[in-house]
Amino acid sequence: MVATRFAIDSPSRLASLVLASTAARGFAFERAGLRRASGFARCLARERCEAERCVVLRVLSHEFRAEHPVETARIAGLAAQIPTPRLTLVAHAIAALRHDARAQLGTIRAPTLVLAGDRDHLLGPGAGLALARGIAGAKRTIIAGSGHDLTLERPGETATRVLAFVRESREAALLLQSHIG
Repeated sequence: MVATRFAIDSPSRLASLVLASTAARGFAFERAGLRRASGFARCLARERCEAERCVVLRVLSHEFRAEHPVETARIAGLAAQIPTPRLTLVAHAIAALRHDARAQLGTIRAPTLVLAGDRDHLLGPGAGLALARGIAGAKRTIIAGSGHDLTLERPGETATRVLAFVRESREAALLLQSHIG
């Protein structure tokens, strides 16, 4: 959400843009969006360390948790060791509720890659597609076997896709400069 807003507000400061596991609008006020928001609210009602564990478990896909129980426990344990202050979690949730960039997406001119996991039960399958459709020329890439947190569930493939896009964008910019200059 922050990167989307930055691209809208400061377009001249971007060479390229990668948006991962995000949406044009935060928690949508339809049945699925309300269910996701209420799930996070239930997490925040727990004790501090348990709230952090709950948030981690909601972010990781069901499939990842089932396929990698040891890694899931390790990630949740790390999060519980250094819990995010509850006020920060609440501020993040409020920012998500208020975020709505749909009307301004068309102003983004930087080459844009929108990444989404095919197992992202947090945002749902349409969020990345709607985001990419709103940005002229945006490329949408699905990371197979990943949920909402691409960097935890599929770090290697996510990094490979981002690096390839940044290189491609840089090469295209250099080529354009050589034709203009």
